[in-house]
Amino acid sequence: MDTMIMKMPAVALRGMVILPGMVAHFDVSRAKSIKAVEEAMMDEQKIFLVAQKDPDEEDPKQEDLYTAGAMAKVKQIVKMPENMVRVVAEGKFRAELDEMISVSPYLLTDVIIHDREEKVENENEAEAMRRVLEEIVQKFTRKRKNSLKCIMPKTPLRLTYCNDKIDESALKPVATGFFDIQTAKKRS
Repeated sequence: MDTMIMKMPAVALRGMVILPGMVAHFDVSRAKSIKAVEEAMMDEQKIFLVAQKDPDEEDPKQEDLYTAGAMAKVKQIVKMPENMVRVVAEGKFRAELDEMISVSPYLLTDVIIHDREEKVENENEAEAMRRVLEEIVQKFTRKRKNSLKCIMPKTPLRLTYCNDKIDESALKPVATGFFDIQTAKKRS
């Protein structure tokens, strides 16, 4: 699979980025977002999750969203009080917003799904980068081991802490999600 274009419902996330390989929960309260999640549940549970540029924007349009996001699979929804829905989703593939088809009754988008396998130009450079990233994550996990055991019992970061060798494709998205960096930088 190189790239393909798919039509799917979308949720504009406020101050949050979902990356391939991440499982995360988030709450949605906008009627459009709830409708998008419900629509995804009726059709293969696929949804495009994309961060919005301004978290205070109540009715985001295409120009209010970043283009990079993730095609995700909705794993679970729970209806909460006060018209809120808690969503558990797993990021599956990197995706790019191609076109906003509709904004009512929910965000409907054409999304470009990118190849799962990243092309490696230089094997030695890729291996060096993987080792540096793994070393950084190991230092991070050693400093925060108690909280990581509670929060992430079976994630790639936890496996790294236990000194198991893991695949870099699983390490990068999870590591990025746990570092305190701005939304715009997490997307790249």
